[in-house]
Amino acid sequence: MKKDLHILIVDDSPADAHYHKRLLKKSKQFSFEVEHISNIEKAYHTLIGPHSFDCILLDYHLGVDTGVSLIMRLRQKGVDIPIVLLTGQGNEAIAVQALKEGAEDYLSKNKLTPEDLEKSVYHAVKQVELSRQVASKQEELKRFVGIAAHDIKAPLRQLSQFGTLLQDSAGDKLTQHETKYLECMLKVSTRLGKLVDSLFEYTREGRGQQHFQKVALNQLVQQVCESLLAGTPEVVADISIAKLPIVEGDIHALFQLFQNLIGNALKFSGPAPIIHVDAKQEDGRWLFSVKDNGIGIKKQHHEKIFAPFSRLHTTSAYPGAGIGLATCKKIIEQHEGSIWVESTPNKGTTFWFTLPHTPSQHSRQSHPDAS
Repeated sequence: MKKDLHILIVDDSPADAHYHKRLLKKSKQFSFEVEHISNIEKAYHTLIGPHSFDCILLDYHLGVDTGVSLIMRLRQKGVDIPIVLLTGQGNEAIAVQALKEGAEDYLSKNKLTPEDLEKSVYHAVKQVELSRQVASKQEELKRFVGIAAHDIKAPLRQLSQFGTLLQDSAGDKLTQHETKYLECMLKVSTRLGKLVDSLFEYTREGRGQQHFQKVALNQLVQQVCESLLAGTPEVVADISIAKLPIVEGDIHALFQLFQNLIGNALKFSGPAPIIHVDAKQEDGRWLFSVKDNGIGIKKQHHEKIFAPFSRLHTTSAYPGAGIGLATCKKIIEQHEGSIWVESTPNKGTTFWFTLPHTPSQHSRQSHPDAS
């Protein structure tokens, strides 16, 4: 981390701005170049354009507006500059709101020391610096996985094509064992191709801009069920859906979430699945459940199943790449929720997950990754 930091103070009180500038100048560890803007609109237009600021010290009271509203507007524009909110009130509710909307830290102006201010600026800048490094590494990983998936699938396609040609041209001449070997080779190449696809989808899930909107979950879950059952006409499933809320989220990610959970319930519940999807309010959030009458999961595997490529059964018994629940966990975390399982072998499984009533402004931004 560099030692020369360019700080912008956004405060409609010249006296307060001057005082904070004096506190920064007392730093023994950093050299601070400080500028002051008193008008919130001028600050906004300065920060969404080209600038060299490393951190913002932002006052809460800015005339008829607030510093939190500026944080929200900047984060909506994708501006990730570190922000420390300052207020004379010392109000915990303001602190929670500021951090929820994307501020890195919150300080009360009362009894503020040079050490407090220096430490807060340091941690804010360091936090964003690390976040940017993680985002860069994850983007690099995404490109690598895309290239690797393409490079692996090319020879797999050739293997499958040549195997099919051999099967068509020499099928009658092959012995029973040779035919079996050839069929196994084709099945393995197909399964490996699906595994590569799953890996690519998992690394891609949640990257780029997420489009948060109001999502009517009853309608979405109904569409999920229709899609899943259309592909398995032999399954006679009893699926009941309680009254579900309208939530804010990425509709495509939420569709994938319910598709994976209900799809698993269908897969592991035998020929007559009984599935119930429910939701209730609890502790200021929505608590959802997807319950089935399937084979269940032993307690020692309750954490393991959310890891990528984690499988408890052979692909011959239950096909799949072991990515579904890992993807669910990633989607839930990107929506500021959590997911867990309750299950008893041979008595069924219930997956529980939470979603906030209203996601923070920060969660609506582009997610680098949650994994």
